[in-house]
Amino acid sequence: MADTKTEPSALDHPNKVFAGNLSFKTTEDELKSFFGVAGTVVQASIITRGPRSLGYGFVAYNSADECQAAVDRLHKKDLGGREINVEIAKPKSEIAASRKDQAPSRPGRRFRGKPRPRVRKSDKPADDKSADDDDKSAPKKRKPRKKKPAKPADPDAPKRAPRPKRVPTGEPSKTTIFVANLPFSLDDEGLKAVFKDFKVKTAKVILRRASGRSKGFGFVDLEEEAEQEKVLAGGPYISQERELNLKIALADERHAEEEKKE
Repeated sequence: MADTKTEPSALDHPNKVFAGNLSFKTTEDELKSFFGVAGTVVQASIITRGPRSLGYGFVAYNSADECQAAVDRLHKKDLGGREINVEIAKPKSEIAASRKDQAPSRPGRRFRGKPRPRVRKSDKPADDKSADDDDKSAPKKRKPRKKKPAKPADPDAPKRAPRPKRVPTGEPSKTTIFVANLPFSLDDEGLKAVFKDFKVKTAKVILRRASGRSKGFGFVDLEEEAEQEKVLAGGPYISQERELNLKIALADERHAEEEKKE
């Protein structure tokens, strides 16, 4: 999961609001001053990755009434040239409990019955001709073919330059989230179901080109930036008893993974 900075006194406070769509230049002091019109601000925290703001944060008040006043007065108001989103934030413990209740249990193995006993040649009766016939009709194991020695490389032949590995670049995406630590049995629909409480456009599990098996990570594309912020502010997200790791995807990170399959 992304390394983000939070102030425990704001994030863990029982009375707090979520502030989204913030300008990357907005400071915590500006956020505290702006929300002070709705009541006494206990703490204002902006979530960051390293030194860079992720565009959302939390503001804690002394009472639930002040939180509601902040939503009524400041939702969709201008701060730093951007129309911000203000919502009541749920306690972290309540979100974690709801996610665990929704987590599906791991399916057990199917019972396939008792294995058929293997009959050894020494256990066959002497007059059992049918058993001998079955042994004769059984296909014989083929001997492995000997590999021909490889031809020595031509020292004068031009060497083929290795294909450079593409490294994802670009600005952080405003709608796409990178999700890791996925169960290997989880498909696209299963990944989408994990985030069913949000406005998901697409969910894609990245597969290996040769085997078609999951690589254990994927991408979830939300309808708008505000939904991306809600997903990152929530959690933990559990699937088949595994806690998923989330971070903002880079602009062309998903395309780079899909090109590897071609």
